[in-house]
Amino acid sequence: MSSPGGWSSVGGGGGGGNEESEEQGRGRRGGAAKDALLRPASPLPPAGDPRALAGPGELDGHILWGPSAGLFQDPFSLPSLLPARLAAGVTATTVAQLPAAVFVVLPLILLLLLLLLRAWCASQLSSPVRLHHAPQTVSLIVDTDHPAAADENTPPRDAAAAAAETYTDADELRKSSAPRRRVMQLHRLVQERCPTLARGVFRPNVFLANGHFQTAYASWTNRYILMRGEQWVPYQRELLSLPDGGVLSLDWSPSPPTPADGLSTPVHILVIFHGLTGGSHETYIMDVVREWTLAAPAGRNVAVVVNSRGCARTEVRTPRLYTGGGTADVRFALRSIASRYPKSPLFAVGYSLGANFLTKFVGEEREKCVLSAFAAVANPFDLQACSLFLHTTWIGRTIYSFHMARSLQKLYMTHREILDQHPTASLDASQILSAATLPELDTWLTCRLGGFRTHGEYYRSDSSAPVVPDIRIPGLFLSALDDPVVTRHAIARPEVEANPHLVLATTDRGGHLGWFEGSLRSPRRWCSRPVVEFFQMIGS
Repeated sequence: MSSPGGWSSVGGGGGGGNEESEEQGRGRRGGAAKDALLRPASPLPPAGDPRALAGPGELDGHILWGPSAGLFQDPFSLPSLLPARLAAGVTATTVAQLPAAVFVVLPLILLLLLLLLRAWCASQLSSPVRLHHAPQTVSLIVDTDHPAAADENTPPRDAAAAAAETYTDADELRKSSAPRRRVMQLHRLVQERCPTLARGVFRPNVFLANGHFQTAYASWTNRYILMRGEQWVPYQRELLSLPDGGVLSLDWSPSPPTPADGLSTPVHILVIFHGLTGGSHETYIMDVVREWTLAAPAGRNVAVVVNSRGCARTEVRTPRLYTGGGTADVRFALRSIASRYPKSPLFAVGYSLGANFLTKFVGEEREKCVLSAFAAVANPFDLQACSLFLHTTWIGRTIYSFHMARSLQKLYMTHREILDQHPTASLDASQILSAATLPELDTWLTCRLGGFRTHGEYYRSDSSAPVVPDIRIPGLFLSALDDPVVTRHAIARPEVEANPHLVLATTDRGGHLGWFEGSLRSPRRWCSRPVVEFFQMIGS
């Protein structure tokens, strides 16, 4: 007999066989399913019984999942929480097949979600490239679709004069040996001839979403390459003796040009200055060397890395190290290279601290600069502002500042025997080695070797921002606004926008000497391409 509410006993009869109504049939089936769920579960098989190792659904017909017989005995288990009609559809067969479906469908769903997330991140992380410059920049003469610097004494020409100098008749052009020429302003040339900057976007690697990740990955790649002893580009080392008895090492790639190299076609030389305690082994240095040497036919573009005193296994022969704004060594190195290859255009790029003292040198030289153009990547501009910014956060004090202090401590320990011979510095090794931040170390080491009384005096004296208005050659600055070492507030944007010889390119992301794009397996540095394109535009 059917019980009230549609419940019935298991196997109970009632009704008249084929004459049973459809409603009573549904009641019987629902009641049977509920009675099966309420039936006590079979006890666990004893130890040693083969059934103890049985898989899902193999012990008893009503045990739906797992080798444990008490899974659905819990009053809060799935069938007890489902409505009777829905629970009746949960059978041993369907539940036993559930894992197979999950393992097939779930990975596909996760893969789709990851692809959608990556596409969304790529759209959100796209960093626009913004160009800052004076309203009217210096005029350059373009010959055969390549720019060359105009004479400083030649006044800018108007559009009519430029059009008059342009050959428009095809027959006359074929007969004439003179190239087509036109006058363009520097910022227009950058927009037209530097495709990496003209596209106006930098797309960082989606796994390196902010400046900290970009900077950490750049540091990790440097350590990894150094540990493995890898070298992406070939170098040929040359030692350059300085007037005070010190020495710089010049790493040429692929090799120093010979005088015969510049007889038919001028050899273009790119001089590279590294960051704090860096050298030619740094990945950002090797990236731009490779990009530069491959940008022209073999032998036409040559790169040389100037390794500062004590860096990249350069010997220290006098009790003196380089500073963030010391330009004497830079001036001597560039003039030596220029005098050796007088017919070769000379370009220079500096990174981080190297960008600061290269910019300072170019500003001090004014019109007498031996360079045709320069670029400064991640230039701190204002060392004092960057130091204050770095120490306002925990990660700045304990990670970045500590790391830079440790690198200088290692440099000191490597050359301690010579540096301790300074006649007036009175270096204290215990104070130097106990310094936990960069300003502390600069106080006990850099300031004493450089003749500064405090690290504040050193930072203010060696900053490059004050000389930016004095620059008189074409220059490109490249900075990331999320740089955790160089604050965006230190960027000398007003000075750049007041100088017609300069262009500043900024990106929202990139970190400090990072700018990694592409996949995580093979990320590429974006910042090398605009630098090479800028120099190719000026002098090729």
